[in-house]
Amino acid sequence: MPLDQVPEDGRARVAEKKVWRLRSLFETDLRKAFEYLDDLRTHEAWKYLREPDMQRLVENRCRVSTEFVEQLRSGYASLVAAGHTGKVTAKAALAREMAKQPEWQKPDGTPNQSAIGREIGLAQPNVCKAISSVDSLSTKGIPASDQSAATGLSTATIYRQRRLKADHPELWAEVEAGTKSTHAAAIAAGIVKVPSVLDQLRKLWAKATEADRRTFMDEVSNGTHP
Repeated sequence: MPLDQVPEDGRARVAEKKVWRLRSLFETDLRKAFEYLDDLRTHEAWKYLREPDMQRLVENRCRVSTEFVEQLRSGYASLVAAGHTGKVTAKAALAREMAKQPEWQKPDGTPNQSAIGREIGLAQPNVCKAISSVDSLSTKGIPASDQSAATGLSTATIYRQRRLKADHPELWAEVEAGTKSTHAAAIAAGIVKVPSVLDQLRKLWAKATEADRRTFMDEVSNGTHP
């Protein structure tokens, strides 16, 4: 239950239970963990637990840093975008995130699965699954609304990313590398149509009143229109 639905005198107790459960959720179900975190942050749970802010609450009560949480969030979003439909653990999310970093890659640019597994205590087959095998899963069976809730992206962005991955892998590679936004890539691929100036004029003309149209035509005829 969200904290804002809990009576004021019971919020400290509910917040304490959520923070306590967060410790296990990090290892078993990141989606639920982030739901709890967002609820605690939105409703300023640290005040009920006598902590100075959200960062200290997470560090003192869950024994993890905010940087670690953001790594998990990034790795989780990457797994969901790739098609992961089950519960995501912290180790799987970390493996996914570490695989993007040069220091955890081999000279040929591929992830060093053995090193990543040793670092986070994950068996190599599971590292392999988190890093690469999940990419072969289809995202079409996952509702865009679910993917949107998990990643924080709009459903429109989810649909565009799916089209880019399926039909324009070279542009999707630029999006993943951070050199091009999803919107810019979608425009380049023709998925998003940018209206021309003429299209915009026609649209505005259809919305204009008769008085506006007469004034506009008079200004154009007299050469006074900017």
